[in-house]
Amino acid sequence: MAAEVVRMFARWWDNFQESCDIRLAAGAGCAAAWVLLVAVSPVLSVSPTLTVSGPSWRPCVAIGAAVAFGAAAITSNPRILKAGRALPHLPLLVAGAALSFAGVVLHHSSDTIAITVIAALCTGGGLAALVLGWVPPFASIRLRKRVVGTVATAFAGAVLYLLVAMIPSPANLGAALALLVASPLLAAQINPPDAISSAAVPCAATPLRLFGPELSAGALVFGTLFVLAGHVLPDIEHAWMASPVPGMINVALFLVLETALTLYMVRRVRRESPTVAYRPVIIFAALGFLLLPFVDERGALLCMAISFAGFGCFLVYFWIVMGNICQHRHSVPIPTYGFGLFLIFVGFLIGETACQVLYSLPHEAFSYAATISILSLFLLVVLAWSMTDGARFAQETAEMGGIPFVMDGAAAEKDSAEHDSDTSADRIAQAAILYNLSPRETEVVELLLRGRSIPYICDELFIAKSTAQTHVRHIYAKMDITGGRQELIDRIESADEAQRPSPPPTA
Repeated sequence: MAAEVVRMFARWWDNFQESCDIRLAAGAGCAAAWVLLVAVSPVLSVSPTLTVSGPSWRPCVAIGAAVAFGAAAITSNPRILKAGRALPHLPLLVAGAALSFAGVVLHHSSDTIAITVIAALCTGGGLAALVLGWVPPFASIRLRKRVVGTVATAFAGAVLYLLVAMIPSPANLGAALALLVASPLLAAQINPPDAISSAAVPCAATPLRLFGPELSAGALVFGTLFVLAGHVLPDIEHAWMASPVPGMINVALFLVLETALTLYMVRRVRRESPTVAYRPVIIFAALGFLLLPFVDERGALLCMAISFAGFGCFLVYFWIVMGNICQHRHSVPIPTYGFGLFLIFVGFLIGETACQVLYSLPHEAFSYAATISILSLFLLVVLAWSMTDGARFAQETAEMGGIPFVMDGAAAEKDSAEHDSDTSADRIAQAAILYNLSPRETEVVELLLRGRSIPYICDELFIAKSTAQTHVRHIYAKMDITGGRQELIDRIESADEAQRPSPPPTA
């Protein structure tokens, strides 16, 4: 059993190295860790987030980031961004790191309201630039590599966050600021992204039309839910923000959930699909809010972590899907991602406003925590209703060699295509029995009959190139094929004939 597990991880590592540039995952992971430190860590600030007594650092960071992401979304206008011209990603990373660095240093230099607001706006703008700087390398690659790269970035970001959070103060602040330096340095070492954004004419559709009402609503709702989960016990929020434990629990649970989803994707689904993260996110977010009215303060901390894990998985899903939208609609990546992340941060601000209102209301019939729970569960019901077909956003486009990306629904056409393939599937199954093909070899045969290349088979089945070539050799040897794919088709058809029952003998 142990040897099998070791072989599985060795095979997975081999496939990972072929699918993802480690420098990309590490560099983007530094940016992800910085975002987590800004959001849920006392390393950068211990000020409470609920702005009952005046402007607070983190809500102002959200405002600065929302403004920056909104400005990036505006550049989708062809009058501003000429055809064939894309925003540079490396200067964005450098500018983002510099702004974030300046904002944090300024925040620690003074606690006056004016300095706090200016420092937060600088940090928020820098955070947005740092995130957008990693958009072109992700948006320019195929779905399989983007899934692997995004998941690897999430892992790297969570691990780096936990490492920085465990360092004693004030050394942890220096380690956090080092992430800002490492991210652009690693970006400078990777190969330039493919010229998808530069080859595509900016899409004439508005950003809202690119995303559609369902996906846009999902981004707003999850942004709101993230803030609601962070304000479940506002009376002791200051103590929570001064301790590294709540943030570490949040990120650790997210890491556990993402690991479980990744193992399920690799072992059971056997292909990289952001759809794997779509359904569990709503369940986890709902579970945290459902348990909230029935637990004490420590239990509320766990409920917050459960909901945070669901939100983190939604961000992984959302990041991948935005790349699908870029490749399908030929939209410029940075403005497209900018609009999607703008929706997330607008959701943050809506959540902050909702918490302010709910906290100021009298709570005679329901406690504040119960009110947050009821509101959040209602929003999740609305989200589930509006995104019942949300998995379609995760499909691979025809340009990427996969299932066509559908913006307005074409379930009937998809069902028809699946019905037409039933006969071929039956023939392949019969050939697998006749020639003793393994389940993986059967999957390779199916792709070969569809005219897929070896690189595509590697992407589709999450296997290395050498593994795919070995499967093809074994298939041809078992089926005694020497004439290529045409002979493979003949073998499949002859297997179909061989499996048919012979007619009864005539008298």
